Amino acid sequence: MGGVRNMNVKVHITNKKAVKFVLIASMMIFLIVGVILVCSGLWFKNYDKGVKERCTESVQAVVDGYQSSDSRHSDGTYSTSYFPVFKYTYDGIDYTEQSNYGSGEPKYSKGDVVEIRVNPNDATEFFNPSDRSDIVYNVLIGIGLSFILIVVVVSFGVYLINKRRKELEDRFN
Repeated sequence: MGGVRNMNVKVHITNKKAVKFVLIASMMIFLIVGVILVCSGLWFKNYDKGVKERCTESVQAVVDGYQSSDSRHSDGTYSTSYFPVFKYTYDGIDYTEQSNYGSGEPKYSKGDVVEIRVNPNDATEFFNPSDRSDIVYNVLIGIGLSFILIVVVVSFGVYLINKRRKELEDRFN
């Protein structure tokens, strides 16, 4: 009988170690993903800020059409993003450029006139002030911070549980 009892204790200890390992591994994954998302969001924000600082010349562009991009999701469904293509003239030179920002539905009709801002040193670089590019990096930063917050809250909860367990063990032993 005693051997079985020791075996149960050993299994309990092994399971406790496995749970601890899984918890630590999960928290590390959440922390790493959170940091990567925050860093990516900050990088995109900084890049976007640089583009906006460089693109100072306002021009009228005509929507020439769209480039579409299909994405396959993990559940097997597809979605399409539409990236407007703009035609514009700057400093006597004609340009046709695709926007870096797309949407799930075409935002403009072909022939619409849109004010964009171009880089006077490289007129192929532009941004559309009506694009909501800040949503992309704010979502990345927000999700990343949420992951990091989950790690902090769970870690603090585990700390409090272990502290309380130690107090109870000290009281009853």
